[in-house]
Amino acid sequence: MKQELRQHEILALLDKESGISAGDLAQRFQVSRMTIHRDLNSLLKQGLLLRIHGGAVMKGHNRNVDDSHCSACKRRPLPHQCCEIRRKDGSFDVTCCAVCGLRLFSSQPEATQLFVGDQISGQMCLAENAYFLINSLASPCCQPSLLSFSSEHEVALFQAGFGGSIARFDEALEFLRVAEDLNRA
Repeated sequence: MKQELRQHEILALLDKESGISAGDLAQRFQVSRMTIHRDLNSLLKQGLLLRIHGGAVMKGHNRNVDDSHCSACKRRPLPHQCCEIRRKDGSFDVTCCAVCGLRLFSSQPEATQLFVGDQISGQMCLAENAYFLINSLASPCCQPSLLSFSSEHEVALFQAGFGGSIARFDEALEFLRVAEDLNRA
């Protein structure tokens, strides 16, 4: 299959599935992962998609962090902390950090996916695959302290310097729920 046709099909898949891994694409098209990475980078340069850790997602219409505001607290998102919540109807919200992202995601029954920014690289990854550092000394824009990472190794290094506990997605949601319940009491 020629590169142009494969890239067209990648965009069609992303339009239907909103996100897909490079490994799945390589298997689907029976090409190497390096070929898929070249395709994704080409589509990224054309502004047609966003790269996330291990794959790509369709580019949102207002995904430009420079001119958006957090849907939860109205702050300006920073590229390495912002999150994106996708809903069943294809619409989405951008938040400034993992705290606002998790908060908004858990309050929207129609939300289907949450992408979080990696604290180190700024690349987006699915929250379900991310690692979270909770209750560290690091102070992100919103409280309580909750940072997202795409790599277990990176979150462990960050924890060594700033303390806190490493959590997965469900644990981070529970931490936030408990913290908010304590603040209300």
